[in-house]
Amino acid sequence: VRVVVGWEPRVVRTVERGEPVPDLAGHVGVSEPHPPERSGAAYQQAVAAAELSALDPSLPRVAHWSELGAYRLLLGDPADGVLAGLSPTLRSTLEVYLDSGCDARATAAALHLHRTSLYYRLGRIAEVTGRDPADGRARLELHLALKLARLARRQP
Repeated sequence: VRVVVGWEPRVVRTVERGEPVPDLAGHVGVSEPHPPERSGAAYQQAVAAAELSALDPSLPRVAHWSELGAYRLLLGDPADGVLAGLSPTLRSTLEVYLDSGCDARATAAALHLHRTSLYYRLGRIAEVTGRDPADGRARLELHLALKLARLARRQP
């Protein structure tokens, strides 16, 4: 089940077909696919995507839950999905890099690495997560996911 929430039936049908909506006056939210028994969660995702699209002008008018980045984490989506596949070494590298303000020289020194090795690791992080640490939105999402994962491990 994929839920599309919108306020104009014509727009919802167009989005469901995957076609662009050039004259869209409102905002539309599209959930990730869910099994039928989780249609309530799909509806919540679609509503959140539509509401965020209306609040944040940098988001498209047709907002897909899967493309909301850090907003998903702030709305309670588990951080593990963002960090899935990262080894402890890559997680540590990423956290030191982001905590240093993305200062490659400081990160390499803190981790006792050559900068070439650091850049290799950053490339691997981008490959594994699908998020490039050089991109501002991706950086925010990755940094927030690391901190939320750390908090989740701390709590009983």
